[in-house]
Amino acid sequence: MLIRVNHGKGDKDRLTILSHENLKLLRLYWKQYRPTGLLFPGPIEGQPMSTKTPQTVFQVARKKAGITQPVTIHTLRHSFGTHLLENNTDTTHRSKSLWGTPILHRLQSISTYQRNISPQLKVLLMGVIRLTELQDIFKHVKLKPLSPDQAKAFHMIRLCRTSALGSHAQVCKECGSTDVSFNSCRNRNCPKCQHSVQEEWVEAQMSKLLPVGYFHVVFTIPHELNSLVL
Repeated sequence: MLIRVNHGKGDKDRLTILSHENLKLLRLYWKQYRPTGLLFPGPIEGQPMSTKTPQTVFQVARKKAGITQPVTIHTLRHSFGTHLLENNTDTTHRSKSLWGTPILHRLQSISTYQRNISPQLKVLLMGVIRLTELQDIFKHVKLKPLSPDQAKAFHMIRLCRTSALGSHAQVCKECGSTDVSFNSCRNRNCPKCQHSVQEEWVEAQMSKLLPVGYFHVVFTIPHELNSLVL
């Protein structure tokens, strides 16, 4: 099955493969969220999802899958080429319609490293579903007078990873493609900026736990014992 991509890389229209598994996920996504205008809208109305969102989802899935190699979402592109070769797909006559430019030389240059990790990457990024974030709520509410620190945090969270804070470019060392992402606010109260820090803290605390079962018990004691425990 093929899907048409308008204004893709290099502002070119092309056809590419849409697997049945991804089609099932897209149908489930459509039934649940019913997006209008854009299939994957971003937090800014009328604008598409930031490229940073699937990159973040990819890294979370990578950790859950136990992959320790320094891979990026761009690795999926090369893994896809590996699968074509492994399945003996005739890429010569399909390259123009599927990719817009010949890819045979790209497929032949795929490294052994990428071949080894491609089976694990099959389970990653099957679909990206955008969830409501704190930033979305802040954009649609008016709060009572805030303290200077609260107002600063509220303002920065609203602007985090939007065009208001500027952007930066990342260049892939493998193919030279450029990915532009909006800058983070770096506020210590921002759930986006502190997500990785939170995960590291939780992992550090989990490493201190003993390999035994833990139980949380709540009970009430007589008032007379308060002086002993408080």
